[in-house]
Amino acid sequence: MKAKIGNTYLNGVGTTKDFVTDLDDNIYLTGQYFGYYGGSEMDFYVEKYDSSLVYRWNKVIISGGGEYSYGIGIDPSGCSYIVGCSEIQNFIGLEMGSSMPISVGVAKLNTNSGIRLRPYRPTIKRLTMICEGEKIEDLYAKGVNVKWYHDPYKKEFVHEGNSYKPAIDRTDTFYVTQTIGNVESWPKEVIVHFSELPNAKLTIKNDTIFATKGTYFKYQWFYPGDTIKNAVNNYIVPDTMGNYSVMISEGKCQKILDTTYITNTLVKNLTEVSSILYPNPTKGKVTLIVKNDHVGKIKIQVTTLKGDVIFHKEFDDVDSYLIEFIDLSSYPLGIYLIAISGNNINKSMKVLRE
Repeated sequence: MKAKIGNTYLNGVGTTKDFVTDLDDNIYLTGQYFGYYGGSEMDFYVEKYDSSLVYRWNKVIISGGGEYSYGIGIDPSGCSYIVGCSEIQNFIGLEMGSSMPISVGVAKLNTNSGIRLRPYRPTIKRLTMICEGEKIEDLYAKGVNVKWYHDPYKKEFVHEGNSYKPAIDRTDTFYVTQTIGNVESWPKEVIVHFSELPNAKLTIKNDTIFATKGTYFKYQWFYPGDTIKNAVNNYIVPDTMGNYSVMISEGKCQKILDTTYITNTLVKNLTEVSSILYPNPTKGKVTLIVKNDHVGKIKIQVTTLKGDVIFHKEFDDVDSYLIEFIDLSSYPLGIYLIAISGNNINKSMKVLRE
């Protein structure tokens, strides 16, 4: 399209800012250029080209200050609407006034011609998030003679009506239109997104903790339970050992993952089969790290001094080291015994809950 695409002085040549088309492919555009008063201020224009790019008409807005247009819209009655600003106070009235302050407004201009327009797209939110365990609710599009498609070219028709409940179990995209006066609107994209949070996990590599990336994921890291300022990426480089956690949000869905960070130096200092328990004494929560260079099963059991079992867990095929969190917060103060047993290890440790 060759219409006001220059950027120079006078002679009606300027910069196009926005354009819109009607159902008959006529083009209405607005722009601005250095114009009158010796080329010292901006003026804006509205003009029309037909579907063959033949010039039809032009309207220039001129006043004693600079006028700037930024957007254009049209209605079926033949009016155009210009969003812009002016360096005079009475932009809409085009009256002379003070150079400051700048005024902002919407100008309505009658083009004296009928305009056939497509209907607006139906009103419906673009993204519907389905969290783990949730069922899909009916999707509702506000409009007239609403149709649902599976592709933006409207070749795969799937449903007609304002409400639609898709029978899907994974993320999918639909396209919705409305028809008024035998004219169908452009399709509106509607995404039904099944949360990816159930698959999220944490991994530690090269002294960095990584959380799974997701299309709509947002992150907030904590240590040990307090918010870490500005830690909103999918990874964090810890500056101390301990229990790190991250809240991953995906729309209305949330998931909290945690892990214990230990330095590579600490792991290397562990013997072939050994364990670390910290903090000890503890206010409630302790972290147990067990190193096992030989593949084998490991069983962890926590008992009171009377022999009552309060924690029991078994692990298969431990080929390096495992980290387990043990929470004694709900148990009385005192000493507890932690027994670690397996193919290559048999050890008992004491922990003080104070």
